[in-house]
Amino acid sequence: MPSDTLMRSGSSKPSVAIVGAGIGGLTLAVALQRVGFRPRLYERASELSEVGAGLTLAPNAMRAYEFIGLKPAIVAASDRPERAALKDFSTGKTLNQLALARLFHQIHRADMQALLIKAVTDADPDAIRLGQEFAAFDGESKIRFTSGTVVEADVIVGCDGNRSAVRQALFGPDRAAFLNYVAWRGLVPAKAVEKVIAEFDSGGYVGGGRSLIRYRIRGGALVNYVAFARKDEWTADSWSIRSTIAELEREFANGCDDVLAILRATPPEASFKWGLIGRPPLEQWTKGRVTLLGDAAHPMLPFLGQGAGMAIEDAVILARALEHYADPDEALARYESARRPRTTLVTLGARHSGFRMHGIDDTETSDAGRQYTEAFVADYDPAPISI
Repeated sequence: MPSDTLMRSGSSKPSVAIVGAGIGGLTLAVALQRVGFRPRLYERASELSEVGAGLTLAPNAMRAYEFIGLKPAIVAASDRPERAALKDFSTGKTLNQLALARLFHQIHRADMQALLIKAVTDADPDAIRLGQEFAAFDGESKIRFTSGTVVEADVIVGCDGNRSAVRQALFGPDRAAFLNYVAWRGLVPAKAVEKVIAEFDSGGYVGGGRSLIRYRIRGGALVNYVAFARKDEWTADSWSIRSTIAELEREFANGCDDVLAILRATPPEASFKWGLIGRPPLEQWTKGRVTLLGDAAHPMLPFLGQGAGMAIEDAVILARALEHYADPDEALARYESARRPRTTLVTLGARHSGFRMHGIDDTETSDAGRQYTEAFVADYDPAPISI
C-alpha cells in the first residue's frame, strides 16, 4: 500500500494534511507556508478546474489576504465596484443606492484558484496531490484515500466542502436538507447588456420569492449573475446541472426588463442551476487532531456573499493557532473556540438575509437577524483576533 510521508518544516512544527484544494484549503496552505509549515493538500479531482463563476471578497476576506501577503495579487486580478443599487425584482424601481468606494473585490473563481495554486506551488512544488479521494481514517492520525495511499500527519483538516466526507467520518452520516432555494448562474458578455449595467457597477433585484445579483468580472468584460427562486422541493443531487434560456424565461417571467435582458443574453452553454442544501451549524468541529474548515464545518446560504469569506477567515485563524501553540490539541481547541460562535451567527444571518430578499416572513431567524449586522461581518479582521 503506497504511503505519503509528511515532512516537518522544523523541529517544533507539526505536519499538516489538508483534505480538499478549494478556496479554503488553498488559503490555509498559503497561510501555513507563510509561518514556516510545509502542509500538503490532497484533492479528489484529477485536475484543478473551477466550475464556478464569480466570487466576491468583502473587506474582512481582504484583510485576511493582506495578512498572508496575497492582497496585491488579488487587487490586480479583480474588479472593484464603486456604486451599487438594490432594485425591485418586478418593477425595476430603485430601492436603495450604495457607494462602495471600491471596498469589495469581485473575481472569477478560476482566476482566484489559479492565483492561490501559484502561491502554494511557488513555496512548495510538491504541496498538492491530485486524484486523492478521502476514504477513511486508519487510526487517529492516518487517513486512507481510495487510491490506496495512506497518509500520517500530526494535524488533519477537512476542507472538502458541503458534502464533506471527512465530517461524516468524524461525526457519522448526515443528510443535507434542501433549503427551499434553486439557483441559476451565468456569465454574460458585458457588451450584450451594456445599457443595463451602465448606471451601477453592481446590482441586486429582490422581492416576491425571486432575486438576481449581478456584477462585472475580468476587467469588466463579463457580467456574472446568480438568480434565485424559492421552491418547495429539489430532487437532483448535483452541484451543476445544465439549464436552458427558455427555462430561465419561464422561471423569472415576472422579472423587470433589466432582469430579463441579462437572462436572455446568457450564452446557452453558460447556464447552470443547482439546489441550495445545508444543515444546522455543528456543535463540534474537532475530534482528536482532526478538524474542519469552511463549508465542511459551516455551510451557509449565499445571501451575504460570505461563504468563501468565512473559510478564508478560518484559514488565517487556524494557521495562527498552529503557529502560536506548540500543542496541536490546544491549537485546534483555540481555533474552534474562536471561530464557531462567529460562523454560527453569520450562517443564521445569511438565512435571515435570504428571507428578507425574497419577501418571506422571517419567524425562524428573526432573533439571530437582530444580532447580525453588516458591520459585524465586514469589520472583522482575523489577524489581531485573540486566540
